[in-house]
Amino acid sequence: MEKYKFENASMKEMNEIVRIYNSNPIFLWNHLGVEAVTGDFIINEMTQMKETGFDTLLIKNNRNEVIGFCDIKMNEETYLSLIMLDHTFHGMGHGKEVLFQLESMLIERHTKQIRIDVVDDYKENVVGFWKKQGYEEVETVKLQWNGYDSNAIKMYKTL
Repeated sequence: MEKYKFENASMKEMNEIVRIYNSNPIFLWNHLGVEAVTGDFIINEMTQMKETGFDTLLIKNNRNEVIGFCDIKMNEETYLSLIMLDHTFHGMGHGKEVLFQLESMLIERHTKQIRIDVVDDYKENVVGFWKKQGYEEVETVKLQWNGYDSNAIKMYKTL
């Protein structure tokens, strides 16, 4: 039995996504330069992602609780723009398990490679997590999100 499920998010789950973002203050400060996001920010993000071909997927546990979400564009080369779990689930192996299950789902959908851009210009970055999961650094890139500039590493994993 799968431990997690991925479901398309709609605007009615916006408050869940706000809650998850705001449970990660270090991420918010280092990726967006803010201490919290609002529902309006999420509406704008979900709209922009949809317009550029991305889906926002809720990540639910086997009790049907929303524990995270991801923004993903699924193709032969899938672009994982963002994956985030509620901070209370950090450090317990959930991220690794969610990622493994997501990758398994993508293999079934004929994805051959996954790309993620990982912001690396702050101490608590998660580059090490992605390397442990088999992702390889390809190049450094500059990202701009909501008017905030970051340095990042473009990483890939062949499935």
